[in-house]
Amino acid sequence: MPTSIDERNPRNQDGDWVKIFAAFSISVTLFVAVWVVANRYPSAGQWISDAVQAEFAYPNAPSDDKAAKQPRKVVHTAKIK
Repeated sequence: MPTSIDERNPRNQDGDWVKIFAAFSISVTLFVAVWVVANRYPSAGQWISDAVQAEFAYPNAPSDDKAAKQPRKVVHTAKIK
């Protein structure tokens, strides 16, 4: 009496190798793509680093831009007598 579906149908074992090969192929392809970009465009590392830091590093940090420090519209409160 078999205990699992895989033991009853030996063809299911071939599917495991296909999944492993697909995962390995995708990993190798991504590695080669990153390696090609790094070797062909050496400055790409700098702009990728700048983009990542701008997106994720210190999201609440004050801006260095002087225009950002000054409000565009000054709101005055009304005085109540």
